[in-house]
Amino acid sequence: MPDRDMIPLWPDGLPDNDIQHAQPEQTVNRDIDQNEQGLNRAISSVIDPGLFVYPANSSNSENSPNRDTATGDVILVCPGGGYHHVTVDKEGHDVAVWLNSIGISAVVLKYRTRPEGYAKTKAPDDPVLNAILRDGQEAMRVVRDQANAWGIKLTRLGAMGFSAGAHLAIRLAMTPDARPDFLALLYSSVPANAGDAVTQDWPTAFIAHANDDTTTPAEGILDLYTGYRTHNLSTEMHIYPEGGHAFGLGVHGGPVADWTNRFADWIQRG
Repeated sequence: MPDRDMIPLWPDGLPDNDIQHAQPEQTVNRDIDQNEQGLNRAISSVIDPGLFVYPANSSNSENSPNRDTATGDVILVCPGGGYHHVTVDKEGHDVAVWLNSIGISAVVLKYRTRPEGYAKTKAPDDPVLNAILRDGQEAMRVVRDQANAWGIKLTRLGAMGFSAGAHLAIRLAMTPDARPDFLALLYSSVPANAGDAVTQDWPTAFIAHANDDTTTPAEGILDLYTGYRTHNLSTEMHIYPEGGHAFGLGVHGGPVADWTNRFADWIQRG
């Protein structure tokens, strides 16, 4: 996977100063779950958010189909990391390459992260989480505006999130003017009372979770699923017997590794 140039998300400057870091941005390459290039990077102290673009019709990607087989689906990929770092390879670049292989264009979001030592919270009025949400909202707008300039065929724009990135994707669904056309939620952290926030206007959703996930237990995603059921909205959910948390594309094998096949079938059905 070649490195991609990052497109700045806020080229004219950040819209707020709600996140301040005491140290510069840091990238650590973890020694577990590395991809074929030996990468599993985690980026922390992010103050310069941006986008990495993976057109499905790109002639520069050996895993991408040609333009005629690009589906027109585009996905904003939101990596996880507890909002303290961005797991940019395992839940970002690697995912984008896989999406390209099934004809889907991808845009990986590197969003701002919590300051060092900042308490974990899901409070809806938390200024740091709302600054990160603004990054997600702007990313949706930029992708819609720039897809053609990037050589991307855009019919539908979805959001795929992993863990905290799925939490961000759900919050995007709560925002009418930045709402994705569909969601894909993997081992999702879920906003409090998310099921009650679901309305008839919410996007269809694909959900994959592991029953033995102790970091983000399945009860949260079941609450969201109940909201979907209440409004008779289309959703597909898979609760696998094992897989734990942060299984990415199924890097450890086992039942949960099947989620990519199930997603490919789901997205093809439209």
